[in-house]
Amino acid sequence: MTGPLGKRTTIPTKYSPAVLYPIERAQQRKDRNVSDFLGYDIWNIYELLWLTTDEKIHKNEISIIIDANSKFTPESKSMKLYINSLVHLKFEDFSAVKDIIKKDLEDLTRSDIEIGDVAYLSQESEQVAVTNSSYKLSHSENDKKIDKVVNFSAFRSLCPVTNQPDIASVQINGAFSSQDLDEISKYLGSFFNKPQFHEACVEEILESLQINRYQIYSVTGFFERRGGIAIIPRRLV
Repeated sequence: MTGPLGKRTTIPTKYSPAVLYPIERAQQRKDRNVSDFLGYDIWNIYELLWLTTDEKIHKNEISIIIDANSKFTPESKSMKLYINSLVHLKFEDFSAVKDIIKKDLEDLTRSDIEIGDVAYLSQESEQVAVTNSSYKLSHSENDKKIDKVVNFSAFRSLCPVTNQPDIASVQINGAFSSQDLDEISKYLGSFFNKPQFHEACVEEILESLQINRYQIYSVTGFFERRGGIAIIPRRLV
């Protein structure tokens, strides 16, 4: 059995938790040097429609926070289908909506789930453009470094299933020299035609920076929304 991503599917006509398709984290990480990462994935849900018992339709935005070491993570299109199926139930209030989402996703991921507010990219951080290149990351030199949060804008990779471009701002928290920023900008450009899921991109970036002795505290990929959902993997040191 494979998930619905990249396939023609029908919209659920009833509440359908069974449409959620699990992806095993261990399989995603089979080419990584480590099997566990500190951090979490934030799923921004921008188009959550639900009904109250009096047939009134409501629209809310939430974030779903999944631990980076959950056994499974949902496939993105299956999440969209699941979220859309919730409109076929009736709820007393919004808390009941969040409760059922939490339960269904904890059953799927086999991990605790948090429901919160939508996460946004801070515009107060230093902005650095990604450089289109096939550059292989070099070791960080022992230059003078300054603690800062840097947003590397216009990062691009490819969906490994649909081959469509995925665009993101990659936010890196660490201590950098000006040379470090130039090196990282060119390295991030090497993902331009690389088929890789969001989470795997962020984990590879963090791992490569650590191997090459960059002083990094976290890496977050603020990927653009697709179908009313944005996936934001955050990995910590």
